Amino acid sequence: MRLTRDVLIQARSLVVWSAWTRASLVEDYGIDDGKIVVIPPGVDPQQWRPSSRDISQPSGTVRILFVGGDLWRKGGQGLLDAFRDLKGSVESEKIELHLVTKTKVEPMDGMVVYNDIQPNSPRLMQLYQQASLFVLPTSADCLPMALAEASAAGLPVISTTVAGIPEIIAHGESGLLVDPGDRQALGQAMQTLISNPDLRMQMGKRGQEIVENRFNVHKNTALLFQTIHNAVLKGARRG
Repeated sequence: MRLTRDVLIQARSLVVWSAWTRASLVEDYGIDDGKIVVIPPGVDPQQWRPSSRDISQPSGTVRILFVGGDLWRKGGQGLLDAFRDLKGSVESEKIELHLVTKTKVEPMDGMVVYNDIQPNSPRLMQLYQQASLFVLPTSADCLPMALAEASAAGLPVISTTVAGIPEIIAHGESGLLVDPGDRQALGQAMQTLISNPDLRMQMGKRGQEIVENRFNVHKNTALLFQTIHNAVLKGARRG
């Protein structure tokens, strides 16, 4: 802890992914807030944006998408339980659960598991574009980029209040946030979006705006280079 604090204090500038991380540096490590810059990683909005139909419009099947390497750490058990509950209660809509994960999962009616899909691959992008909503009820995380990918693809998102997630997902605007491990709240959030295609479309569009403004890889890369440039100039003047 002391060694880490010493290194952080000596840095000219610190770049972090989230305001949640910045708060920890200030409160837990005593770092000067003035030298901390929040620059989240980003995605290419145009690359992830659907090229054809509006994915949030109603269709015959509501497809729920999950993307996470470790299914259980990312809240997979709660998701599977909530999905089982929904399958028994949803009457007017047909629902499917699509899991992109490295975890092996027992088959379930209405569920499709993909264990071999690579990050940023055309197949992954296709799954985002075919989905109706995205669910990541993670219990331990920092700033999962799958949420930015889903929002860029125009999907309303259901996730948790963990770490920096509220900085990506605006609760009630681009998605819904629940407490980690709250199976009942997760199921209710899923039911809300499954039964309301207009709300899905509205939230999906808002999510795209948030990614364009705050999680755009082109804008954030330029900001990162400018931050490094400023730090180098500051050090040169001191030298």
